[in-house]
Amino acid sequence: IGDITNDNIGEYIDLGNNVVGTESTTDDWRIFYKEGDTVYAILADYLPASQVPETSGLDINPTEFPYGVWSDTDRDTLVNGLKNTTAWNSFANGISGTTATGSPTKELLLKSYNIKNETNYTDYTTLDNKTEDFDLYMPHETRVSFCEGFWLASTVNNEPTFADFMHYYGYFTGSKFSQHHAVRPVVSLPSNIPCSYANGIWTVEK
Repeated sequence: IGDITNDNIGEYIDLGNNVVGTESTTDDWRIFYKEGDTVYAILADYLPASQVPETSGLDINPTEFPYGVWSDTDRDTLVNGLKNTTAWNSFANGISGTTATGSPTKELLLKSYNIKNETNYTDYTTLDNKTEDFDLYMPHETRVSFCEGFWLASTVNNEPTFADFMHYYGYFTGSKFSQHHAVRPVVSLPSNIPCSYANGIWTVEK
């Protein structure tokens, strides 16, 4: 993993688990950002609501909202549920030293986008959907099964009921209770994990 740099942002990394439901494990995760000795991988698509861990404390109704995740309680329950590494750790697939969360924070997403596109956004903005690897930041540019985008695991300043949210148009905003927002787990990988590279894909060797 230590060979990965931020020049590799957007490339696929195989953690050995099949999450998005295709026949392969090689299209589930993408390199999102490297900071120090940690590489962050993000789920390449929205997580099906049926795979949201019950221990996260988040609410789902996969029949009506195949990707929708929310909290009937309050904003803090939602954000804390997304940040609960114990609840989400199965997505790290037992790889030694890794942790997982339910979605990236706004700060992590902007760090990735800024270094990928040589921008310097620090707060709410609209990302340019014509930039390279825009689908890394927004997998779908239309509504998918009622889903309008995905939650970010961070809160909105001066808005006690709002969490951060990435809309399919490519803009950041704040949102409260909504059954129309998905999640995208993030796995944090330490640099000492064995990893190989072939045919454009990084493969973690457990």
